[in-house]
Amino acid sequence: MDKMRWRYGDTEPVMSDVGCATVIEIGDLVGLFNCFTYPATLCLAGSFLGVAMQRSIMGDSNPIRVATAGVFEFDCGIGKKTIGNGVSMLEKQHVQISDRFKIGKVAKNTNKRHVLIDIHSKVMCK
Repeated sequence: MDKMRWRYGDTEPVMSDVGCATVIEIGDLVGLFNCFTYPATLCLAGSFLGVAMQRSIMGDSNPIRVATAGVFEFDCGIGKKTIGNGVSMLEKQHVQISDRFKIGKVAKNTNKRHVLIDIHSKVMCK
């Protein structure tokens, strides 16, 4: 389901080609594999590219805009989320508090079922 998750900050976008047999929705965590963008759950941990800002339907291989930085809101399990905690991907639009395969850090303290995270692209890191 398309969901604009961007909340604030420079997104440092890139345009990335999509595999033609791939469906990507707005708000999906995406990675880069063999020069194409895929849902990040299908990619290796070090290939995390960012958050899809455009959708791509099955059969369409046109480039989409992907945010490689910025603060985004994602669904997350219950429990305390503290600024600076590591965040890793659980599903294509769901994250968990964990330093394993970290894609960003918590940007706001909360106990709610969502979390603001400052994403860090592994592909475009400085």
